[in-house]
Amino acid sequence: MIFNKKLTFLSIFIFKISLVYGQFGGWSSYTFLNMPSDAFTTSLGGQNIAAIKDDPSLFLNNPALNQIKNKQYLKINFVPLWAGSNSSTISYGKYFNKIGNISTALQYLNYGTFQGADAAGNLTSQFKASDFAFTIGHSQKVNNVSIGVNLKLVGSNIETYSALAMLTDFGGYFKHPKKEISYGLVIKNMGARLKNFNNNDAQSLPFDVQMGASFRAEQMPIRFSITAHHIHQWDILIDQAKERNIINNQIIEQKNGFGNKLASHVIIGFEALISENFQINFGYNHLLRQELKLENQFTLAGFSTGFLMKTKKLNFSVGSQGFHPTRGLTQFSIFTNLK
Repeated sequence: MIFNKKLTFLSIFIFKISLVYGQFGGWSSYTFLNMPSDAFTTSLGGQNIAAIKDDPSLFLNNPALNQIKNKQYLKINFVPLWAGSNSSTISYGKYFNKIGNISTALQYLNYGTFQGADAAGNLTSQFKASDFAFTIGHSQKVNNVSIGVNLKLVGSNIETYSALAMLTDFGGYFKHPKKEISYGLVIKNMGARLKNFNNNDAQSLPFDVQMGASFRAEQMPIRFSITAHHIHQWDILIDQAKERNIINNQIIEQKNGFGNKLASHVIIGFEALISENFQINFGYNHLLRQELKLENQFTLAGFSTGFLMKTKKLNFSVGSQGFHPTRGLTQFSIFTNLK
């Protein structure tokens, strides 16, 4: 009875928050927070909140994955983007006997330098644009259940304009004591704006509720993961472009069906565990596929791959995700245990 009351309260709480933070897509600020922050996550489709992985920097995906007892880690991630822009993340974590696991991370997205111009087209001075997020996370583990929280200070800068917000994540994680099965739940990017670009800025925050699971197939060196994102909102797909019927000159709007809407919430990942020190990863993100695919040309939009290689001193991983027919997004991560 008590469990049912708590479940009902949580459902109402999530529903009310989804109303406050607006709908998916369209005008939204700090969307860089939706980008995967490391190569491992990229290779599995862009989201993974239930990873069975000795990588505490995944606390940016789910604060409950911040499990670093008897360890002290440092991880650096770099992403070369397009037109001279790039993104980088550095994370550090340590276990403290009295307070538990503490991790911090700095994400920085540099959009490069732009040429300014006035309303008449006359060139003015150059300016820069960037986004950043500073995150501190804490988690505690009791038996097989971990609970964590992240606190984020996020900001954007464009020329002389800037915006600032304070956000938080809440996450839970359960790992089976004997089998390689785990489950995760996370509520991301709740918070409030501290400063807007202007007084009329009413963009929503990138709020998300995710559930996920990860398990290893018996007698097979393969680990599967599935992540459901934006479960607080059913329809997150943008309807396909309108088409004009040549015969009667009517405009027909292509609607998305039930199956397509359901699949848009799901990200699937596969880890081929070649050995203890090497694995190859694959992922599929249906929402990304639907948003970026081309009608008359096959592309790898929505598909991702990568690998993870371990040595005594360092873990090195690469993750690549398809976007454009000529180029995708590739991330490089280096992880080490300092203790």
